Amino acid sequence: MTRTKRNLIIIGSIVGFFVLLAVVFGALFSLRGIQVDYRSADLRNEYLYLEDDIIEDADIKMRKNILFIDVDESEERLEQKYPYARFEIVRNFPNKLVIYVYKREAVFKVENSQGNYEIYDRDLKCLEVVGNIGMTDKQKAIPVLKGFDVDLCGLAGNFMQNPTLLDKMGTIVDGVYAVGATNINGLMSNIVFGYDEENGFDTLVLQTKHGSIISIQDTTSNFYGKVADATKIYVVDIAQDPYYTSKLNEVRILVKKNYDKNNLTDIGANMIIVYPEKGSV
Repeated sequence: MTRTKRNLIIIGSIVGFFVLLAVVFGALFSLRGIQVDYRSADLRNEYLYLEDDIIEDADIKMRKNILFIDVDESEERLEQKYPYARFEIVRNFPNKLVIYVYKREAVFKVENSQGNYEIYDRDLKCLEVVGNIGMTDKQKAIPVLKGFDVDLCGLAGNFMQNPTLLDKMGTIVDGVYAVGATNINGLMSNIVFGYDEENGFDTLVLQTKHGSIISIQDTTSNFYGKVADATKIYVVDIAQDPYYTSKLNEVRILVKKNYDKNNLTDIGANMIIVYPEKGSV
């Protein structure tokens, strides 16, 4: 056998090996099934986000190698189709996909130029656009955002692009939720951003459903701690105190700019002030 012929046989064997490997690899990781895993029963029962529809709208081809499936593209497609859901598609090797479906919770609503309200979650995804007339009690309970220069997206399933608002709303939600897993919809009625011209700092006003006011000076410093500690004072020390039961609409909680999150026992140093003080009314 000549050297040339021997080299051709070796090359052919190597090529054949890789072809066989590709065939086996392709067959092993060929998509065989898609599972939908609901993380909230409401999505199926209340919103009628059905398993077969989700799989169809994901538009993922069966038998395709799961390593080459663009799950990000499918997630984006589903996000637009199902506004109240958040999707995460996970590869379950060797040949399955799992579509996890999470419920998005409304955090605030904004009135647009047509007089309708656009409802958003903490990721600034527009969940729904509703008119003032015919709004359900559940939709009415969603806090109204005021005083922030927002670019409305106007269409359910789309995301508002505003990184500053995204950061601040996420911080507010986290701060409120940190107090006994309190839902912002169950506590607040209005969320108002503003600016103190005299003192030169950003402000936030949270109005509770009972009429109490939480005012926060300077939303650029210790923002999470300010929201969480002010909420805790209201939920634990005020709303549960018999002295304030009939006076909740008079309560004002002021978080000063020089708030110190490391000193929560000394109200003077911590600079969280509550009006009216006990015995003053």
